[in-house]
Amino acid sequence: MSIEIFDGSHSDLPRTHQQAPEPVRERSKDEQAILDKLLIEAVANRDLAHIRSYVEKGANVNVSAGDVSRYIRRNGSDDYYSSNAQLIHLMYAKGLKTDIADYLIAEGADIDSRDARGNTMLMLAAKTGDVAAAAYFVSKGADVFSRNYSGEIVLDVARNLDSGYHPNRQQIIDVLVGALPDMLRDGMAQGNPVTPQVIAAANENKPEKPRVAPRTASFGKSAQNTQPKARGNKLNL
Repeated sequence: MSIEIFDGSHSDLPRTHQQAPEPVRERSKDEQAILDKLLIEAVANRDLAHIRSYVEKGANVNVSAGDVSRYIRRNGSDDYYSSNAQLIHLMYAKGLKTDIADYLIAEGADIDSRDARGNTMLMLAAKTGDVAAAAYFVSKGADVFSRNYSGEIVLDVARNLDSGYHPNRQQIIDVLVGALPDMLRDGMAQGNPVTPQVIAAANENKPEKPRVAPRTASFGKSAQNTQPKARGNKLNL
């Protein structure tokens, strides 16, 4: 004769019919490093299927990709540009694919991350006269007032393009001006100076843009954090 033991919980099932949850094993540092390296390799190969797979297992979408190199055409010559940067910069250096970019950004990759020279991807798009990439990054909420380590904002970078070599210079500027807060853009149109006080006031009236927190997972049963994390997209001085 079998005896059923009840534990007094609200469950209608006897304890003998309940299964204990499978324990979740935390990743070791070595396991995390391997997973992150696999993600970097998948981004370099522009392999969205494997990018998804590694991110779902907990790879860090904001991991450093090491030295990211590209050629940037500026004022008639191709400059070899190399700088330590995060994974999303490697994605852009390999040629912008919006499906991959959309996925990484949705998973928490920082679109405003700076490389070792202080340049964001939007600044690099402006440096090379890449109108399509600039428009894409702006559409994703890239900060047009983020400064690089030379003290430039992206509008400074665009204005320094030589129109003789970059016939799309004005298009880049138009994309950037179109991303300014309404009150700031209207003030510029009326000839008002853009002072720190004006930018601070624009900050106060600029809505917060929610960003999705990166996944957390394990090599056992996954435990994903799907709560969105708000991240302010403030205008920086």
